[in-house]
Amino acid sequence: MEIIPSINCDSFHCVLERMEISEAIFDKRGVFDPWVHIDIADGSFTNGYQTWTDLGDLHGIERKFKIEVHIMASDPMDLAGLALAQGVERIIVHVESDADFNELSRMCKKAGVELMVAINYNTELNKIYPYLNKKITASALILSVPPGFSGQSFQRRAFEKIKKLRSKYPKMIIEVDGGVHPGISGECMRAGASQAVVGSFLFNEPDPVKAYTALKIAA
Repeated sequence: MEIIPSINCDSFHCVLERMEISEAIFDKRGVFDPWVHIDIADGSFTNGYQTWTDLGDLHGIERKFKIEVHIMASDPMDLAGLALAQGVERIIVHVESDADFNELSRMCKKAGVELMVAINYNTELNKIYPYLNKKITASALILSVPPGFSGQSFQRRAFEKIKKLRSKYPKMIIEVDGGVHPGISGECMRAGASQAVVGSFLFNEPDPVKAYTALKIAA
């Protein structure tokens, strides 16, 4: 299972710091074709919690990794357009939002960017089936914590969603996001997750490389 560092920050300075830490992890671990996950929350979808959202700051930065942007907003369309303009490789948008997924799919295809649908752990899973069955998107993220800040506890109800998705879509990328640590990552993999997004366990540890290694061993 792939481990993806998650950046949940209130400033671009913090974003850059965590990008540098992520790159150091990838270099020391010899990770091939790595991803970094950036949370974007405008407060509308996250009970008032806000992150850095000025995606234009990403313009021209040098990087050796792919970026996926997880948009936690009731109306994600403008933020999705800003992310696409900065050359990110994946856009993640919630089924619970007011997104026009047909338009998002058109925008992403035009830009050559992957569109991933996200669903909260407590939302009925059948809400995302129409988008997957109609090929509007070919991958899914299970948010295993309430949408918002980093450092929350994994909600075990997410496991059932991962298992059901893997059973229904055997070859699909399934990403799990929130509360993942070595005691959870192995269970996520066995349930069927192919990617795990990890923030606080990596960035709050004194040795992020060691923390990343522990996650890989457990998974």
